[in-house]
Amino acid sequence: MHGTVRYDSGNTVSPCRISDYYVNSNEGIYVFVDYPDYYQAGGNEIAELIRQAAYNGWTMGALTERPNTTVTVDYEVTRNDARYFSAAFLFCSMTQGGAYPVSNEYAVTIDRTTGEPVLLSDLLSFDGPQDLERLIPEAFTALGNWFDLPPLEELASRYTDSLTYDESKNFYLTEDSLCLIVSDGRYHYVLEAPLSSLSLSSEP
Repeated sequence: MHGTVRYDSGNTVSPCRISDYYVNSNEGIYVFVDYPDYYQAGGNEIAELIRQAAYNGWTMGALTERPNTTVTVDYEVTRNDARYFSAAFLFCSMTQGGAYPVSNEYAVTIDRTTGEPVLLSDLLSFDGPQDLERLIPEAFTALGNWFDLPPLEELASRYTDSLTYDESKNFYLTEDSLCLIVSDGRYHYVLEAPLSSLSLSSEP
C-alpha cells in the first residue's frame, strides 16, 4: 500500500501537511515522509524543492528496501515570511532488533524572491572554512541540555567538514536567529546565534 495524503488544504504553507507513505505489513516495512505543502501562483517549483529536500537525496524505493524497518521524516517550519521559507527535517530509521535508531537532521531555506535554495554563504559573511571554524565557537551556542556536548571547537570542525557535501541543507533560519545543524548519523546538535550578532551577507 502506498500513496500520498494531504492532511489539510489552503493557500499558505502553515496548515498544509503532505505525507508520502509506503506500508508493507508482510515485510514489516513502514515509511512515512512528511513535508509541508507550498502554494505558489503560476507554478510549483518551490513546492518541488521542498519535497526533494524532505527526501534528502533518497527515493521512496530506496527507503523501502529493508524489511522490518520503520522510516519517518518529520519537519518543522522555522520561518515563513515574504523573504524566506525555512524548514528543518528529522529523519529516523529503526530496524527491528537494531541497537538504536539511525537519525539525521537537515533543512532547506528558500529565497522567495528568487525561488532558489539559499546557501549559508549567501547569508553569512566568512572567508573560507577556517574562518567559519573560528567564528562558530565565538558566536554560536548549543540548543538543548546536552550533558556530554562535545566542545564547540570540535562541533565547528565537524560542521565545516559537512559543507564539502552540501552547503544548503546544514542550517535553517528562524525569525531572529541562524541555526547550524551538526549531525553524524546518530547524534545531531543545533547551534544557534542571533541574526543581530552576525556579520551577514544579505538582509535577513
